[in-house]
Amino acid sequence: MESQTKRVILRCKLLSPFLGDQRSSSGVKRLNSVTQNNVDYFLPSNAQWRWALKEAMDATGILNDTGVDYVRLPSRIVMPKVHLYTRVFDRQNPDKRDTHECFQAGTVFSFPVLILGSLEQSSSLEVFKDRPPTEEEIRNCFSLIGEDIGLSPWGSKFGYGRFVLLEPKSNT
Repeated sequence: MESQTKRVILRCKLLSPFLGDQRSSSGVKRLNSVTQNNVDYFLPSNAQWRWALKEAMDATGILNDTGVDYVRLPSRIVMPKVHLYTRVFDRQNPDKRDTHECFQAGTVFSFPVLILGSLEQSSSLEVFKDRPPTEEEIRNCFSLIGEDIGLSPWGSKFGYGRFVLLEPKSNT
């Protein structure tokens, strides 16, 4: 039985601020974003999000059966409201601080992931995993990412960008 490609919408509620890390001439660390057709989009770090997903797949024990290559992460997300956040990084010297653009704790946002039914053929000697992850496995991985890893550039080390995965909105 061949697997089907499936689009899954994940809804998250931030538990801690999601901080930007792009340097600017103003000194504020910005969120990576772009405006297209009068809509602001956040551009997530594909490398960071793939790393977090790989770590979550490993922690949940599915990395030997499946892999990150089956999952296409979003290249852009409709931008939630942006705020400024001051991060003090030396408690002994509170003047040592950075100002970041951020999505505040409590912000709810959604993004799609695409679970491929199969991988592209490759001429390399890469070993393909047996199967794509299930929707439930992807939801479990993103729950783990939200609770323990975070997706903010400052998340995995300092607790930023933590979230809870919400149930999908019903179509009723």
